[in-house]
Amino acid sequence: MLQQIKTKAILVLAFLLGVISVDMLAQQSVSEKKIGLPPNTVEGVLPNGLHYLILPNGTPAHTTEFRLVMRLGSAQETDKQKGAAHFLEHMSFAGSKHFPGRGMVDYLESLGMKFGRDINAVTGYDRTIFMLTVPMDKTDSAVSDKVLLILKDWLDGLSFEEERTKKERGVILEELRGYDIGDDFYSLKIGQNRFTDRMPLGSSEDIRSIDRKTLIEFYQQWYSPQMATVVVVGDVDPVSIEKKIKEMFASIPRKKVKGYRVYPLTYEKGIALHEIGDDLKRSSELELIIPHPCVVGNTVGTIYRKELGSLLVRAITNRLQARQIRSNVSDAWFLSDKNHFVFTFSGTDKSGLLQQVSDLSNELECILKNGFTPEELDDAIKELSRTLKVDCSAQLSGKWCDDFVDYVISGDRYIQSEKEMRQLLEKIRSTDSATLQKLLQEWLSYKEQALLVAYRNNTGKQNSIQKEDILRAWEKGIRSPLKEFVYVPKEVKEETITAPVCLTKSHMFDASDIVSEKKYPEMNLTEVFLKNGLRFLLRPTDDENQSLFVTAFGRGGVGDLSDEDYPLYEGTGGYMEMGGIACVPYDTLSSYMQQEEISMNLAISNFWHDIMGMAPADKAQELFNLMYEKIYRPELCYKDFDEIRQDEIERLGKETVLEQMMKRASDRALTNRLDSLMGNIVSRPALTKKDLESLNLDKIAAYYRSLYANPSQTVFVVTGKFDTDSIKKLLTGTFARMEKVETGLSFSDKPFKLPGKTYVEAFPNENDTQTIFDYVFCGNYQPSLRNSLTLKLMRDILQNRVLSILRERENIVYSPYASLFYNGLPQQVFYFDLSASVDWGNTKKVEGLIKEIIHELRTHKVSEEELDAMKKSFLLTKQKVLSNEASAEWRTNLVNLLKNGETIDDFEQYEKCLSSISTTDIRKAFKELVNPDKFVLLYIGKHQKYNELFSKKVCVLLLLCLVGVTAFAQKGYKKAYTLFDANGKEIGYDELVAALAQPDVVFIGEIHNCCITHWLEYELARSLYAIHKDKLMMGAEMLEADNQLILDEYMNRQISYDRFEAEARLWDNYSTDYAPFVFFAKENRIPFIATNVPRRYANVVKDRGLQYLDSLSDEAKRYLPPLPVSFTYKEEEQGAFALMHMMGKSKGNAEYLAQAQAIKDATMGWFIARNMKSKFLHFNGNYHSDFQGGIIPYLLQYRPGTTIKTVCSVRQESIGQLDEENKGRADFYICVPEDMTSTY
Repeated sequence: MLQQIKTKAILVLAFLLGVISVDMLAQQSVSEKKIGLPPNTVEGVLPNGLHYLILPNGTPAHTTEFRLVMRLGSAQETDKQKGAAHFLEHMSFAGSKHFPGRGMVDYLESLGMKFGRDINAVTGYDRTIFMLTVPMDKTDSAVSDKVLLILKDWLDGLSFEEERTKKERGVILEELRGYDIGDDFYSLKIGQNRFTDRMPLGSSEDIRSIDRKTLIEFYQQWYSPQMATVVVVGDVDPVSIEKKIKEMFASIPRKKVKGYRVYPLTYEKGIALHEIGDDLKRSSELELIIPHPCVVGNTVGTIYRKELGSLLVRAITNRLQARQIRSNVSDAWFLSDKNHFVFTFSGTDKSGLLQQVSDLSNELECILKNGFTPEELDDAIKELSRTLKVDCSAQLSGKWCDDFVDYVISGDRYIQSEKEMRQLLEKIRSTDSATLQKLLQEWLSYKEQALLVAYRNNTGKQNSIQKEDILRAWEKGIRSPLKEFVYVPKEVKEETITAPVCLTKSHMFDASDIVSEKKYPEMNLTEVFLKNGLRFLLRPTDDENQSLFVTAFGRGGVGDLSDEDYPLYEGTGGYMEMGGIACVPYDTLSSYMQQEEISMNLAISNFWHDIMGMAPADKAQELFNLMYEKIYRPELCYKDFDEIRQDEIERLGKETVLEQMMKRASDRALTNRLDSLMGNIVSRPALTKKDLESLNLDKIAAYYRSLYANPSQTVFVVTGKFDTDSIKKLLTGTFARMEKVETGLSFSDKPFKLPGKTYVEAFPNENDTQTIFDYVFCGNYQPSLRNSLTLKLMRDILQNRVLSILRERENIVYSPYASLFYNGLPQQVFYFDLSASVDWGNTKKVEGLIKEIIHELRTHKVSEEELDAMKKSFLLTKQKVLSNEASAEWRTNLVNLLKNGETIDDFEQYEKCLSSISTTDIRKAFKELVNPDKFVLLYIGKHQKYNELFSKKVCVLLLLCLVGVTAFAQKGYKKAYTLFDANGKEIGYDELVAALAQPDVVFIGEIHNCCITHWLEYELARSLYAIHKDKLMMGAEMLEADNQLILDEYMNRQISYDRFEAEARLWDNYSTDYAPFVFFAKENRIPFIATNVPRRYANVVKDRGLQYLDSLSDEAKRYLPPLPVSFTYKEEEQGAFALMHMMGKSKGNAEYLAQAQAIKDATMGWFIARNMKSKFLHFNGNYHSDFQGGIIPYLLQYRPGTTIKTVCSVRQESIGQLDEENKGRADFYICVPEDMTSTY
C-alpha cells in the first residue's frame, strides 16, 4: 500500500525524550555542546512524554508538512507479531475514532491532496512515519486543527474494524507480490541478528497469519505518547500550533512500555563468503565489505569525525583513479549502528579478480606507510570544505522534516550556525595525512572481526573463490614492493565562436503585411494573420528565464503519404536534420548555437510537421533567421545520405538487436501493440531493396519544402519574455517574405478506424502469479475543448472508481490507474486505459468489476459534489500550470489545443466551457462513448478467462513483432557501434553492464542527437534495473529541478502524458530520444530525478555571475545547490564552455559563461547526491562528465566517497578502434560512425 523503508533505517531509537539516551559514538565527550536545532524551531515535551517540533517555513508557500514519527518498527515485533508494524500502518487509513471508514482520506482529498503523493506513510526496522503535505497557511486554523486530530487518532484512536482488517490484508499481499529486496547478497550484509527475519513489510506468511487481536495488542503495546514525535513545518504560527498540540495530545495517557530494545547489527566473527552463480554473460563481480561502527553527528567534534570519514574515502578514491586501479571504494551507513566500508571489483576470471584485490591492498599499504601527498590532501580538503556551508533558507519544508526525523530517530543534528560551521572547517583544514592514515588503519582493523565477501561468479565452478584465496591475495599486496606516487591535476581548454552573418540580418517591417489582429485579454494572447496566410499566436510571459520559445507547425506528415510514396519520404525528418543550413558550415553553426543557447529541431510525425526553436529573448532575430533558412535553404548532405542508404541496403533482411529486444521485452511489445491498435503507429508494408535504391535526396528535400514552405498551413506559436509589438514586427519582417502557395498539398481529417470488437492479447511474464493488465476503452469523438474536458472528467471519475472499488472495497489490487489519451486531428481518437497488477487468480473478477463500474456510470449520474470538486481541481491546475511565468507550458498548451481541434476562442472561455458540463452530460458521454462489452485487453501473465488462448496469441505476437520490427529496423533508425574500455580495448555489451553495475553512480555521456546512444541508454537502464531492482534510481540533464513535482505526478500516473508534456518544459527531442527510458522507469516504479538547474537561473548567471544567485528568493533557491557554489575560473579554459549546447555568451564575459556551466554541473551533482539511496544512473551530455569533470567534482563534494563510472559517446570516421584523441575522457566509450543518423 504505502512505501516502506527497504534498506535504510538509520538507527533504532536515539532517545525516548528524557527516558532513554542512546549514543553510538563512544569517543564523544558528554560535556561537548550539542549542535543547535534550526533557528526558530519550537521544541517541547508534554508531561505524558509526547515530543514535538515546530518550525515556521515559507518554502513552498501555502503548504505545511505534518509528521507523526513513531520511534519503533518491525524490530520490536515478537515472533507472533511479525508484519504487525506494516499492517498497522495500512490500518491507520482504514478508520479511526473521529474519522470512521474512509472519512480520513475523504477529508484530506477534499483539500486537494492526493493519496500517495500528499498522504503517505513508511515503515522501517526502527520507525513508522505518517506524512501529510497539506495545502494551508497560518490563517487556516480549522484545517490545522483537523489535521492534528488525524495525527492524534493515529496515535490513540485507530478502529481496527474487523471487516476492513480482512480486506486490507489482500492489499498488503498484492503489495508484497511485486516486492523484491533488490540485493542478492542482502542476507550476507544484514548478518544474523534481530533484523534478519523481520523485514519491515513482513512476509506473505506473516500477513496471512496475523489476526486483528494481535494487531490491536501491538498497537496498544507500543503506540504511547513517549514513543511519538509530532513534527509540523511550513506556513504556520508556531505559538498557535504549540497551544493546539498541548490541548489535543496532553490527554492521551502515558502507557508503561515494556520490552523495548535497541538492536545492534552484529556478525559472526571471521570471513563470511556468499557466492552466486550467474548465467548472464557478464563479468564476475566481487565485493569486500568491512562493517564498522557508525558515527552520530550531534556536536562539532562528532560531525568532524563523520566528515573525516568522507575525506578519507574521497582521498582513497582519487588515489585509485590516479593509479588506474580498477577498484571502487565507498563507505556508507547500512543499518542500525554500522557503516559498510566497501571495495568492489569486476573481472573475467578468478585470477584477475584476486590480482585486483592485491593491487588494492598494496595501495592501501602505501597510504598507511607513506600517507597522502600534501597536494592531493590539500585538494581533497578544499573540495570537502566547499560543500560545508550553512544554508537554511533554501530548504523545503519536507527536507526540514527529514532532518528532524534523523534527529528524532538517530540523534543526528545538522549545523545551522556560522560559528559552528567555522569551528568544523577549522578542524577539517587542520587535518593532516597522519590523521587519515590512523582512521584508515582503524577501519581496516575491523576486518579481523568480520569481513563479508559477496561474489557473483559467471564463469562456473572452476572460478569459485574460497575465503583463503581472499586472505592470500590481500597479504600478497601488502608484501609486494610499494610504488612512488606523483599527484598530477588535469587541464581543459576552450574557444569562442563568432556569429554567422546570415543570422544577424534584420528585415524591414511593413504593417500592410498584416491583414488582421485579435486580442484575447483573458489569456493575454495576440493572434495575427499575414497576407501570405501565416498565423501568429503571441503570448508574452514574466518568466525569469528571459528566453523565447517558438513552434511553427502545420498539418501534413508521413502518415498522409500513400503506400507508394511512404518508403520514399518517411525518413525526411532525419535526412533533413543531418545538415544545418546552406549558408553556414555545419560545425560553425552547431558551435554557435550551443554557445548562444539557441536550439532548433525538426519533427515530422504521422500527421503533423513542426519546427521548434528556443533562444534568449535578445537573440530573437537570429532564431527567426535560422528557422527561415532551414525552411528554404537547408543543407543537403549527399555523401552522408548515400552512405546511409547503402548501409540500409546491406542490412536489409538481417535480424537486428532491436528485433531480439522486442522478442524478450513484454512491456515494450505490449506498448507497441497498443500504439498500433490506437493509430499511434501507421501500418505500412516492409521496405524492399527497390525502395531503398529509389531514395533521392533532392526529391526528399522537395517534399520537405512542400510541407514547411506553405505559409497558409502554418501557425507560429511564440511565448516568452518579450514585448508583443516588438516581437510581432520581427516575426512579420522575417516571415512575410514567405511566398503564398496557391496549389499546395491538402490533407483530409478522417477518423481512425479502431477495433470493431473486443480484442484480447497476452504477453509472457516471468512471475507466474502476477498479471499486469490494460483494459482499454476506445472510440472516435468530435474534437472540441468541451469534449476534451468531458473526457478528462470521465478519466478522473474512472480513477476514483477503480481506487474505491478494486483497491478499497475489494482489496485485490495495489495501485490501479485510469489514464486518458486522445488525438483530435486528424484521427479523432480517444481511449481510457485502466491498468494495474493483480494476482492472476483474480483476473476474471477484475474484469467483472470493471464492467460493473462502466455500467453504473452509463446508467446513473455522478453526484454534483464529485463533479464540482473535479472542476475546481481543473481550474486550480490550469492556474498553477499556465501561470504568467510558464513560457514553455503556454507554448505546448497552445500547440496541443490546436492540434486537438480545439479553438482559441473556446480556451478564452475555459471556465465557462468547463462549468457548462453537467452530471447529465457525463452520464450521456459514458453511455455513448464507453461500452463495457467492447474493449481491448492487453495483459502480461495469465488470465482466468482468456488463458487458453495464450499460446496461440504469443505466436501471433512474435510474428507481428518480427514483421513490424524488421520494417522499422530497415528504415535506418539504428546504426552500428563499438564499445571500448578506458584503454581503447573493444569490449562486449555484457562486459560493459557488469562494470557499470559496480559503482554508486553511472554517468552516460551522450551525443544529444545520436540515435544509437539513446537506444543504448534505454538498454543500459533495462540491464542495470535487472541487476539492482528497486535499489536503482535514474536522473537526467534533460529535466529541470523545478519540474520534479510534475515528473513525479506523471511517474505515479497521477497525470497523463499529455499533461506531463504540456507542463514539464521537455526538450524538443524528448518524445523520440528520452521518452523510452523515462517510460521504462515509470512502468517499473524506478524513481526518476530531474537534476538540471532551471534554465532561467543558468541564464541569469551567464549575464550576472554566480553571485547574483544570492539575491534570489527562498522559493528559487529550492532548485539550486547550496550557495555559494564553489568555482575557480581558469582563463585558458574558457573556450570549452562555448561548445556546450545549453550555454550562452554572456555579452563577452567568458568567466560568467563558465560560471553558468558550473551552476548546471553543481545543480546536477547536488540533486544526485541529495536523492540517491544506493545506485544512480544519470543521463547527460558528454561535456558534463568528460575527464572526470563537470558534475563529478561537485557530486564528490556533496557526497564524498561516491564511486563513479563514466561512459562517453564519440563519433569517429572509423569505429574499429578508439581514436587517440578520445582516450582519457571516460571509463568506457560508445563509438558510432560519423554518419550516424541523427534524431534531430
